[in-house]
This record gives sequence, C-alpha cells and structure tokens, in this order.
Amino acid sequence: MLGILGLGNYSTLHYINRINEEFNKINGGFSTCPFKMLNVNFNEINHYLPYKTKELAPIIERNIIELNKLEVTKILIPNITLHETVDQIYLPESIRNKITHPLNFEKVRSNDCNFSKFIVLGSLYMMESNYIAKKLKAEKVSLIKEELLEIDRIRTSIYSQGVVDEDLNWIRKFMNSYPNVTLVIACTELSILFSKIESKNPVIDLAEIQIKQSLG
Repeated sequence: MLGILGLGNYSTLHYINRINEEFNKINGGFSTCPFKMLNVNFNEINHYLPYKTKELAPIIERNIIELNKLEVTKILIPNITLHETVDQIYLPESIRNKITHPLNFEKVRSNDCNFSKFIVLGSLYMMESNYIAKKLKAEKVSLIKEELLEIDRIRTSIYSQGVVDEDLNWIRKFMNSYPNVTLVIACTELSILFSKIESKNPVIDLAEIQIKQSLG
C-alpha cells in the first residue's frame, strides 16, 4: 500500500493525478491507485524551506513516522527540495527503504540520457545548489542570473495561474541555447509545463522518477 505525505495542495494533486493515470494504464478499466495519505499543514513546513534544516527536520521526521504507522509499504513525499532534509534525518532502514527518492541513483541513471552535463530546472535554491550534482555525480551547467530568475518566475507563475504561451515560448528559446544538454526537472510546476511541451533536449523529471517507483 502506497503512503503519501500530503504537502502543498498543488504539488500533491499533481502527484495523485499522475499516479492514478499511470495506475490506470497498467490496470485498465476504471482503476485508480489505492493509497493512504497523511495530510500535513504545509504552512508549518514551507517557511523553513529551503535553509532551516534544523527546525524542519523534527517536523518531517515526526510525520514520516506517523505515515509509516498506517502500515504502508512505500512512502512518497511530493516535494523535491524537501528530500535534501529527509536525507539528513535519522530514520530506521525499515522506514527509509520505503521512501521513493527522486534521486534514486539507479532509477535516474537507467534513463537514456547523457549525464556528462546537465541543467537543473527548479526553484532558485535548487538551481543554485549542488545537491543534485553530488547525487548524480555529474557536472551541472551553471545558468546566468537572468535565466535563473526567469525560470523561478515561471515556476511561481504556474502555481498561481497555470501554464501560459509566453512561458512556453521562453522555455523553447532557452532549450535552443543549450542543445542536447540533459534537463533535470526538480519542481512540480515545471513538471506540469514540460508535460505540455515537446523537448528537443533529453529530460529527466524527478517527480516522474518517484511516481514510477511508487507503482513499481
């Protein structure tokens, strides 16, 4: 039984919708994925992200343990940035092994992508951080400040008003500036954007990595 830690409404619903879509593809008919969810007040978490790990860690640890008590076999945490904190929490292996990590090395590397260089597309913090580069053991391409700020603006804009043509056009031009470089999508809002665009670049969507693990 899958267990989902309910966080921000927008991102959690995206994960649930995608899980149900993939589950239905596998099982057909009117199939929807059975799961148990522990819903958390995201406001208690969000103002600690991304820097205040010391304050955030005990909140996340408590909620993961509570979710595990629901007798789940897998645990999905629908927030890419939050996994940097999860990595630093002490959890029994019996619980940690249940977590569908977006940077599960083997799952990511199994994709047919060139990892000699890659770009992170996500929050401003995640794009500037070396967290993903260290996990993937690959070289991250550094973007210029204007690009970082525009991608972060698009990310927050999608949260408030959805995907608009202007943002799709900007992303297409951006990709033309970095031909053949692998794009690592590390934000739910940008996952939604890339579901509406045909990318010329290889794409690794970390949310999709989690979703595949959840159903595998």
